[in-house]
Amino acid sequence: GLPICGQSSVYCVWVAALSLFMELLGFSTQTWLTAGGLGTVLLTPAGRGIFTNFLSSAMIHATRPFVVNEWIQTKIEDYEVSGTVEFRI
Repeated sequence: GLPICGQSSVYCVWVAALSLFMELLGFSTQTWLTAGGLGTVLLTPAGRGIFTNFLSSAMIHATRPFVVNEWIQTKIEDYEVSGTVEFRI
């Protein structure tokens, strides 16, 4: 494969070519770029939460994997969850 710089250069060329083609067809690329930027800003907090939860579960699994019939109790945002491990994947 291409190194990171080569891949990002190819990506930039494709984005520029697509933008130019859209301009030739009469579409405003500024509107599309602005909408994409706003969408990214709105998705960032949700993505951060999902990524944080994924990393937390991976760390728990790596450092202290649960065993079957183990009692687990935790508190998530003022909501208590408890129970026993029934199976392990």
